[in-house]
Amino acid sequence: MSEFNVNFDAAALFGSGDIDGLIKCISDKANGIDSIFMLEDTLALKKTGKYSDDAPVMAAAMKIKPILSIDSEGEFVTVSKQRGVNFALQYMADKVSGNLGDKTKVLICHANVPEKASTLKELIAEKCSQAEISVVTFSDDISEKFGKGAVAVLYF
Repeated sequence: MSEFNVNFDAAALFGSGDIDGLIKCISDKANGIDSIFMLEDTLALKKTGKYSDDAPVMAAAMKIKPILSIDSEGEFVTVSKQRGVNFALQYMADKVSGNLGDKTKVLICHANVPEKASTLKELIAEKCSQAEISVVTFSDDISEKFGKGAVAVLYF
């Protein structure tokens, strides 16, 4: 399967809301696709038991934006916590530009926050002129899982 088809499949899974299929697709091709996610807050993850009862409320009050990635087992792992959207988006752009290497395709996905996606696209484009950047909206199912305001970047 070509790199384009794998990435097209990932984009289609994002759009369809098939989170399990998306995680499997990304996990199967983990060596070729890197990803990073910013959540608006940790309240959406509270349901998973990943955080104690008080942590999501305190993080939201402090405007902490958790930055996640997917490990080799297909599990979400916290890679950073940034205070405020602008710092979080800059962190993501820096991470992508630092790891892009010879990869040229960047897919930005967002949960009904096109302004954040647009800002992230501009930040990445400034640092990575060779990148072909596309922007898509998460399906309602994925938006519900990650919470409104989430932004993800896949690069390959």
